[in-house]
Amino acid sequence: VDAKGWKTLAGCPKLLDNKNLPTEDATVVKRLRSAGAILLGKTVTTQFAHLDPAETKNPYNEERTPGGSSSGSAVAVATGMCMAALGTQTGGSIIRPSSYCGIVGLKPSFNSIPMDGILPVSSNLDHVGPITRCVSDAETLFNIMAGRCVDEIAPK
Repeated sequence: VDAKGWKTLAGCPKLLDNKNLPTEDATVVKRLRSAGAILLGKTVTTQFAHLDPAETKNPYNEERTPGGSSSGSAVAVATGMCMAALGTQTGGSIIRPSSYCGIVGLKPSFNSIPMDGILPVSSNLDHVGPITRCVSDAETLFNIMAGRCVDEIAPK
C-alpha cells in the first residue's frame, strides 16, 4: 500500500534498491490521514503476497504460522504495537492472519474500497481492509476507507 515517501517493497528483497518512492498516498491512506490517522510504518509481508512462508512469527506460539501475507499487520495489532493496520487479500490474507492472531480482520465487499496505489495480484480478487482489535474499530476504519464522511460515522 503506497504511502508517500515510504518504499513499497511487496516483500521482495530485490526492490530494496528501488529508488522510486511513491510520490503520493494510495486513496485509502489519503482518507485515513484526512480522518486524523497517524501512520507509524509498514510491516513485513510474504513476497508479492504469495506462498512464501512469512518471516513474522505468531505472537502466541512461534511454532505456529501467523497466517499469511498480512501477518505483519496482524501481529503488530495483536501485540499492541498499533491500534489498527491495513491488510490486503486475494485469497484469505486479511481474515486468516487476523483469526490466527486473535483479532478482527474485515474483508470488504469487492470494489467498496479503492485499490489504487496498491500493488495488484489479481484485479478480480484483490481487496484492502482494516485489521483491528475490536469490531467497532474495524467498522470505523472501513467507513473511513470507503470514503464515508467522518461526521456521518461519529458516535451520536
